[in-house]
Amino acid sequence: MSAALDAQLRWLHAAITGASPPPEPEAAAWLERDGAADASARLHVYRHAYVARLADVLVVDHPKLAAVHPDLRALTADYLRAFPPTHPSVREVGAHLARFLADRGAPAHLIELAALERARVEAFDGGADVTPLDREAVAALAPEDFPALPLRFVPSHRLVALTTRADELWDAIERAAPHPAPAAATRAVLVWRRAVTVVHRTLDDDEATLAPALAAGTTFGDICALLATAPQPAERALALLLRWLDAAVLVSRPAD
Repeated sequence: MSAALDAQLRWLHAAITGASPPPEPEAAAWLERDGAADASARLHVYRHAYVARLADVLVVDHPKLAAVHPDLRALTADYLRAFPPTHPSVREVGAHLARFLADRGAPAHLIELAALERARVEAFDGGADVTPLDREAVAALAPEDFPALPLRFVPSHRLVALTTRADELWDAIERAAPHPAPAAATRAVLVWRRAVTVVHRTLDDDEATLAPALAAGTTFGDICALLATAPQPAERALALLLRWLDAAVLVSRPAD
């Protein structure tokens, strides 16, 4: 590629994506063709299409946020200038949306709603397909083998720490129910892909304390030890294990 062509392509990319100010007509004279609209008008079409199509991506990937933040489309141009896409896949366009909203001083529950929806996007293709651990496999273990049973969250999982009721807001929008009032509420949400469907669940407090160990890889014996101060720790550990098995959120694999 010649240096001149390379410079022209870089200029055109900057002009379309908004990385540079709209060009003066004479600066783009080389784009004009007989009988066509002038260069500025044609570039405006491409600039508009670029932002509009990526706004569609943000709305598709963040449908609940779009439902309560009607200005999301209008913010897209500013967002793309603040965080220009660096990946060829449009999947990555919204990767920094929560940070962008935080930088603009958006309400915390909207920032965290954006983070939750982003985690759902990442969970969809965030890990290799695996066969989840199930009750049948665990039931086949000898009692003496239970403590050493390796446990780990499936690769697609994501953990989202919340300080608001953003999870309840997501649920309310999903059910077309009244929205909860914004309020402080420290909690953790586990997001994962089950077969071809992404799901999430707000963890119980003791589950939240176990989540980092399960993310890294642990054993059922270690889970019992981490619950040692809970009433009836072995019973609670077993109840949680059955919950996780039924949710298809575990694999039997030691830590790396």
